[in-house]
Amino acid sequence: MPGPIVRVSDAVAAAGSDLVIEAAAQLGTVVADWPFLAAGSSLLNGQALAFVESMFNQTPYNLPSAGEKDELAQYLALSSAAHVLDGWRYMSQASLAFLSGSRTQALHLAYYAELRAGLAILAHSGIGILKNVHFALTSTGDVLWFRGPTHRKVWEAIDSWANQPSRGLEVVRCFSCLGLTGDEWANASGAAIAAVAEYWIKNWSIDLHSLIADTELRNEASYRPNLRSNALVSISESDLRFVRDMSFASSPLDQGQFDIVDRAVINDLCRKSYRLLYDPPNKVTLANFWQNMTEWIQSNKGKTEEEARGIVRSIRGSFHESGGKLLMNAKSKNEGFRGVYSRSFLLLRLASALLRSQWEETRRRRSPQVWQDRVILDYAVHALLCDSSSPSKDYTILFADQEEAIAEVDDWLTTHPAFNPFELWKERPHAIVELCRFERTGAVAVAL
Repeated sequence: MPGPIVRVSDAVAAAGSDLVIEAAAQLGTVVADWPFLAAGSSLLNGQALAFVESMFNQTPYNLPSAGEKDELAQYLALSSAAHVLDGWRYMSQASLAFLSGSRTQALHLAYYAELRAGLAILAHSGIGILKNVHFALTSTGDVLWFRGPTHRKVWEAIDSWANQPSRGLEVVRCFSCLGLTGDEWANASGAAIAAVAEYWIKNWSIDLHSLIADTELRNEASYRPNLRSNALVSISESDLRFVRDMSFASSPLDQGQFDIVDRAVINDLCRKSYRLLYDPPNKVTLANFWQNMTEWIQSNKGKTEEEARGIVRSIRGSFHESGGKLLMNAKSKNEGFRGVYSRSFLLLRLASALLRSQWEETRRRRSPQVWQDRVILDYAVHALLCDSSSPSKDYTILFADQEEAIAEVDDWLTTHPAFNPFELWKERPHAIVELCRFERTGAVAVAL
């Protein structure tokens, strides 16, 4: 008979990432090329699904061997990275489709970017979603099984994942901004970090509990004719500016850090912390909240009053910048391409930050982690971001082309007050393509 089947919520609650981290730390010790697995591995050449299903269907059921558990952990370690990077490629293709006027195809691709982000987050946490048969590796080394359609189970698992208080601490700790870690921003709010973390993950920048609704939007885009009035309407200047702003928001501050988006995310953390402390909110308590945060930064980070005020002012101002607009577009009430796209972007940002945090832990256990450097470099070459003959591990330099593209688009808009998408593509095709190369974002977001 098959292995014991549990509810999704029970599998997620019991899942642990330690076996995944340990497996990641050992990858590449035998084989130096993708997928860094020894010859004879059950995961090679598309065999992973059959391998997992064979374990589930063992008759009579036996507990997986230590070797089988290792292979399951290796699968999760590799799939977490692959899903993140593939997700950013989906974002690139969704952007190009949107600016080509293919609205339904763009939504379809944006949804799959969102799905890949969800799969990556779960794999990072010890949860494998495959085809109808899924598993969780527990902190005690057990394997729990659950069943169901892939898409539905991903979002059910994410919903359960967001209800685990320990996950909140992971999310807080994988972000930093303006010289303060996520922990420090939470402490600066005046509330206990555990309470902030638990509250924030349930009320994050995007509503993790509502992502399953995007499946229906994808179904409509993928399988039904588009009978909306704008189906055959050319892209507008507003459409171009939307993608332009998202491209600008992804400009990196450094490897793993994105100032514009991350300041907006930390702004969300601060505002949610305020909501946790003060209900109902009012102008007086909000002013006191920001003042107390300023004083905390002075006292604990050695900043002058002017410097601390500048840091807080930068966080508060992000609400009105492109990062803040991204968060507003990501609200669950916003359906259609812009809503799904924005939620995908933020979920991928989270998945990338969690993966990077996990890779940092693997390096503490065994350094160097050559396979991690290699997979990002090979990804950058494969995505045609750089020439294989002259690769660089400083992926921030790839954004020079993006900056030039943004400048070209801005210049074109200034000199063409009457927006004509045909003329745009005719005169600036290279700039449009470079605007949409979000593969850069994936490389920088994960690289150490």
